[in-house]
Amino acid sequence: MNASANQREQLSELRQQIVDRFNEEDLRTLSFDLAVDYESLPAQGKAGKARELITFMERAGRLPELVAACTQARPGLSWTVPSAAAPDDARDHRRMLPLLRSARPWVIIAAAIAVAVIAFLLWDRPGREASTVAPRETATPTSAATPTPAPPASPTAPVAPTSSPTPAAPLVTMSVTVGEGDICTWGDTGPVLLRSLLDFGINNNSDRDIMLTSVKLVPEWIMAGVYAGELVSTKTYTVTADAWFQTWMGALNTDNATALRSAGRLRELDGMPWVRPDPIDVKEIPVNKYTIKRHSQERFQIEIGISDPNHYIQGTIFVEIEDDAGDILREGPLDIYVCVHGEFPPKP
Repeated sequence: MNASANQREQLSELRQQIVDRFNEEDLRTLSFDLAVDYESLPAQGKAGKARELITFMERAGRLPELVAACTQARPGLSWTVPSAAAPDDARDHRRMLPLLRSARPWVIIAAAIAVAVIAFLLWDRPGREASTVAPRETATPTSAATPTPAPPASPTAPVAPTSSPTPAAPLVTMSVTVGEGDICTWGDTGPVLLRSLLDFGINNNSDRDIMLTSVKLVPEWIMAGVYAGELVSTKTYTVTADAWFQTWMGALNTDNATALRSAGRLRELDGMPWVRPDPIDVKEIPVNKYTIKRHSQERFQIEIGISDPNHYIQGTIFVEIEDDAGDILREGPLDIYVCVHGEFPPKP
């Protein structure tokens, strides 16, 4: 595979990664961070916009900047870094080499003769002799003239670019982990464990107390299903994900699936639909006005549940927290698996 074909394959991989890992709103934000007008990209839909964004950044020689922005937005994922293409002038030079090698000797001789004739005509043009023998006028100084300083010479050495200052560490940070619990079901490789307890840690290193005003669970891609048999719920939870399950069930309807797919909220993976439902606002914590004192750390937990013990959901989510100053902290993607049941039969 030549370098050009290899680069096109890498660009295709990068385009698919962007389509799979960003929704359309995230892609707008990515374009804004790169100073690219999202609406001016000549395409429709998320996949087309992603393709045209990569094409624009490639032509501008800014592919490394695009990959860096993707890595910053999704730091836990691996991104394809396309190899650099040869500059246009280098490609033009290589295209000219066969022409120069194939030039006949008589063509070179004829060109040399033509240059000599043109030089002779210019040397013997009328008025040259008069201009060369005309006496030079001597200026008579009338007063002592102040010498005019010569302008400073333009620097020839390249000026080193000024490096951007390293951004200061954020004063408020957040980390979220997902705890594992009981066995939800048995898979091909062993037990599938409950992953629904979100453990939050927030460090407030600022000089002010902050109050949490909004906590959102933002789904990336969600798949759901139904267990066979009758199960009894014994679990309690902070927030229910029933709406996510209903969105997935709606995707099984042809009309709903068409609308979700056109909005970039449905994709097929291994023959199963995966949906991107609406975010869930966690009302309990903001209502309690959860305050984090200055220069202190706080921890709290959110348990995701589902009402029907025969239902389950799985997928990846992000967590967004906003404080009273309007600052937003975002963490993810986080893998979850939510089931609610009592005793589950052991694997036969």
